[in-house]
Amino acid sequence: MDDLIAVPMPVIRPVPLKTRGRVWWRRAVAWLWSARVWELVEEYRYTRPTGEVLVIPAGFRTDFASTPRAFWPLGMDPTGILLVPTIFHDWGYRHDWYFDDAGRRFGEGAGKGYHDRLLRQLSAEVNQMVVPGAIAWLALDVFGWPAWWMACKRRTGGVDLQGVYRG
Repeated sequence: MDDLIAVPMPVIRPVPLKTRGRVWWRRAVAWLWSARVWELVEEYRYTRPTGEVLVIPAGFRTDFASTPRAFWPLGMDPTGILLVPTIFHDWGYRHDWYFDDAGRRFGEGAGKGYHDRLLRQLSAEVNQMVVPGAIAWLALDVFGWPAWWMACKRRTGGVDLQGVYRG
């Protein structure tokens, strides 16, 4: 067990589904179809094997990967093996840049392919497994364009932690 190097996990909490105070059918829709959103309780730092540090601020909200539930039993549960890579991927899609250890932006304007490749790389680094990240990368390459285009339309250039874009 001494040869295992643990990657610090982010401290997250679920954001309640929007059911309270709603009519019965809206509660049912939220229960059956709403994605669970999670919030970073603390700033999350991941140090890559290269020494590069990626930072996501506290308060950032994510739904992790939008993996169809049918694939979850096959090891593609977004809060499972893909948890750490998808936090950074969601941030990258939302902003098209990342924070480094000094709080500077990097990767600005790098585009969809950059963020998709980073997810694949982080999956291999964090989990020491190539296959889950490769499967996610392939799915994103084929099916991720609508999510990317939607994020591009909403992007303001500012730091959005809650997923609410203000013009």
